[in-house]
Amino acid sequence: MRVVIEARTPWIGFNISPETGMRLLPASLSRMDPSPWAEFRIGVNGPEDIRACSELVIAAIQKTIDDRHSSRDSAAKAAVI
Repeated sequence: MRVVIEARTPWIGFNISPETGMRLLPASLSRMDPSPWAEFRIGVNGPEDIRACSELVIAAIQKTIDDRHSSRDSAAKAAVI
């Protein structure tokens, strides 16, 4: 996740696929165009927007955990070979 508060429109970027992001995006939030820093971004206007995106935060954290487990498993298999 990346949080940018000094942009013209503050945003949060998530390391999840746009498809997953759209499925979890609350109706009260709006998706922003992708950027070099995040493929899936949402605009935020205040703390209530941050609270509303809890499912996106959970999905991003879970993806990070899964990615790290996957890379560890790959490294362990390579060491065995």
